[in-house]
Amino acid sequence: MIDTPGLMESDGVNYPVLEAIGKELRDGVDVVIYMDRLDDVLGEMDKMILEELNNFFGADFWNYVVLGLSFAGAWSDPMGGKDY
Repeated sequence: MIDTPGLMESDGVNYPVLEAIGKELRDGVDVVIYMDRLDDVLGEMDKMILEELNNFFGADFWNYVVLGLSFAGAWSDPMGGKDY
């Protein structure tokens, strides 16, 4: 298990951390759990990280990704639908 709280810096992706992750995964990976907050809008920084993960690991990387969303209790539908 690799936890990557330092993958994102204030100005973009932390490439030394990304390279360290790549070294850890050189023998393969069974699953990647990508966690993000449901109550936060997907911003430019999130998009940059997802693009860099794709660029660094290749498109096959996504075959191993499970998306996890936290803070679901704080989410409300911006279109006025049902709160969960």
